[in-house]
Amino acid sequence: MRIEDCLCECISSPRWLIVRIILYFLSAILGITAAISMAIARGAFYQKILHPNGICVLYGSTTLKGIDYGEDEPIRVLTFNEGSNATCNFIIAINSITTIALPLILGIILLISIIRRKFIVDMMQNKMVDIGMLIFSCTVLIFAFISGVIASSGYSAWCSSLFESFKSAIKEIAEREGISEDDLTRGLNSLRCHQLPLKMKAQQTDSWKDADDINYTGPMDSLEGASWVLVVVWTVICIIELLTLFVNRRRVRRSTSKTTGTVPEEKY
Repeated sequence: MRIEDCLCECISSPRWLIVRIILYFLSAILGITAAISMAIARGAFYQKILHPNGICVLYGSTTLKGIDYGEDEPIRVLTFNEGSNATCNFIIAINSITTIALPLILGIILLISIIRRKFIVDMMQNKMVDIGMLIFSCTVLIFAFISGVIASSGYSAWCSSLFESFKSAIKEIAEREGISEDDLTRGLNSLRCHQLPLKMKAQQTDSWKDADDINYTGPMDSLEGASWVLVVVWTVICIIELLTLFVNRRRVRRSTSKTTGTVPEEKY
């Protein structure tokens, strides 16, 4: 059996629809994960007076305000410079609409068709439906890719600024504590972004002992991971839609050839 015949048989099988359903629901799960992770990361910076809406860390920055030597070890006091809220809202909106709502609707429609045993194979072999599904899938893939790039590059920009803020305090800390500046620099360079501790006071008058940890790195890592897995999922969906379009086109040509006994012109 030729590869083309195998593809035709697969596309005509209900299992082909089940694969699509799984991918659509997987997209919805990943989209929910990405959207919620972005919201949690922003809310981790909530402070009633300074940051009542949290902080969007994407393309944000930090500035060294001073060093507090009142505790057991020096504490770098930073000023958080928020990135654009529109960037975080874009990530949430894209994942909510293109990778959650629309795929979920398509998945439910296909699932209902299987439960009722009214397979929509004939409709899925329609030229306009094939082209429409391919365009839709490629559009979602583009938005998912843009979302992934924004999440990765925006978080990277924040982390770079955070490292620079920590490094800017090394000279002063080394002189005061009698520690080698090179040792502090090497120690800082060996850390990753999630290993740089950040704390925030509930009230400006509170001591740093009472400050709460800012747990934003876990959600940001989840956002990055979910965003790029979404790109992979929609790449697979686009390949499936492209194969569907190709196989159905060949099927129509072969059917026309059997009917007329001649090789038809390209009409599909």
